[in-house]
Amino acid sequence: MDHLQNLPLELLINVCLNVDSPKDLKPLYLASPVAFRHRTIINNAFMRQQLPGQLLNDALTLIHFPRPDGPPPLGYPPLKVRLRHFKQWASRQFPNPFEPQNKAEFLALTRLCERLDYYMADFVSKATSLFPPREYLYVPSPNTPATAPRRVAAALKLSRLNPAESIRLRRAFIEYELICKFGKPLGAAFARRRTTSPCQTEARQCVFDYVSSIYGAVCAHFSAEFHPTRPSDLCYPDSVFFDPYAYADDWGHHRVELPFRLASHGLDLITAVLNLPKKRSQANNECIMSMTESDWEGFLDRLAHASEIQGDRYFTDRAACPWTSDDFSLDDWLRAPGLPRTLVAQIPKKGVFSGHHCGLDCGGDYVRNLRQRAWVFFDDDRLYALPQSTRLPEIRIPASVPIRPTLRNYGYKPL
Repeated sequence: MDHLQNLPLELLINVCLNVDSPKDLKPLYLASPVAFRHRTIINNAFMRQQLPGQLLNDALTLIHFPRPDGPPPLGYPPLKVRLRHFKQWASRQFPNPFEPQNKAEFLALTRLCERLDYYMADFVSKATSLFPPREYLYVPSPNTPATAPRRVAAALKLSRLNPAESIRLRRAFIEYELICKFGKPLGAAFARRRTTSPCQTEARQCVFDYVSSIYGAVCAHFSAEFHPTRPSDLCYPDSVFFDPYAYADDWGHHRVELPFRLASHGLDLITAVLNLPKKRSQANNECIMSMTESDWEGFLDRLAHASEIQGDRYFTDRAACPWTSDDFSLDDWLRAPGLPRTLVAQIPKKGVFSGHHCGLDCGGDYVRNLRQRAWVFFDDDRLYALPQSTRLPEIRIPASVPIRPTLRNYGYKPL
């Protein structure tokens, strides 16, 4: 019996809009003939909810992005091709995906949303866990071997986010991806046009740090130096936050910049890395985590060389950081919605000529710590295992705290 058959169409649509991802609608269509009969209306309503307003144009820009002139996913289209596409984005010249003749665009949008939801769910699950340094060791690959660190905390469903939080998160992932694809110098131009508050810039930086952390987790799988379990047994920074650069450094000092170099290439590259076969002759379900250490080292070195030539350093530019940018003041932060305003109000203040233009007394590691907790996306601390508004990460780490040996060898000091 179809329990949905007596529902009015509007109520049926509202029920269907509560799923996490477009792929979750498929079992519903199989179970309910009524939902299947109205699937076009439901699919359109779901997509409009996920991509409201200008976000739909941004998503269309992604799915229509020109193919690179080099080997994907590291290649970039020529600058004149990217510039033409940038103008199309600015003038909204893409087909309407909700018209019947544009089914290909709608299917491409569905695949894009499914990919975004996969990474978004992984990000917020790690960020809200009881001990994020342990959760960030988990690699979100479909075929992670049993020897790799596993997720400890239960995955957080995206349906637990309210609509505003969900849109903030999806907007940040899409804008991050567009900045990476537009590359130099159009990525920075796109960011300037889309930025109206420090929270928007900080949200994109959070996504960049999250993607960097995935590369760090893969490095940790092969280095096997430090795998956090209990905070009381750990050295800094593992006792406070997950440092992908430290795990890359465990492999060799020349690789310390590897995570942010590769993260500058967006989700296409990390998706390819996580699903890369060990050898062409092997089954496609063999992913990068199945490679031997020597194979992985050679692959990384080739990848790092190519990314150093082609990658855009927008996300590591001080001018793009809302904490050091001349574009934002402390008052801009205090006008932020929800949890960011609550947390910023608790951070000690410096003088306005301190070198931090927003006047906050906090270092770079403290900011990265906040970003790993996805602090800028939430209205409150209800989703955190440890409430963030009542227990902020420590701004200053005592000098007596033991530091990880490899970091100490390079003169690393606490915050």
